[in-house]
Amino acid sequence: MKRSNSRNPEKKQKREELILQCYQAYLEMVRKFFLRERKQHSAVESAINALDHHGLDRCPDHGIYGFERYVALGIVGRNLQRLGGIILEKEKKALKRREKLRLAA
Repeated sequence: MKRSNSRNPEKKQKREELILQCYQAYLEMVRKFFLRERKQHSAVESAINALDHHGLDRCPDHGIYGFERYVALGIVGRNLQRLGGIILEKEKKALKRREKLRLAA
């Protein structure tokens, strides 16, 4: 039995258009995935750099357990530093509001 699609140019053209649409949709999906992953990679690199900058570039402890403990403590220290910065920023905003109210009164 012969295929009739090869002799029908309209069906062949529709099939090619469908393949092209599927391929373009696939490329768009890959592009979005790549962009999302690239942004996430930048965030990870930034976090690693912050840990390196705050003393986590050398591990004086020995063994895998010492290394894990050292990394965990470094991450806790960095999180405390970030929380402290957030608290200080909130206090600065509160002081500015109080100053504006005092001047307005």
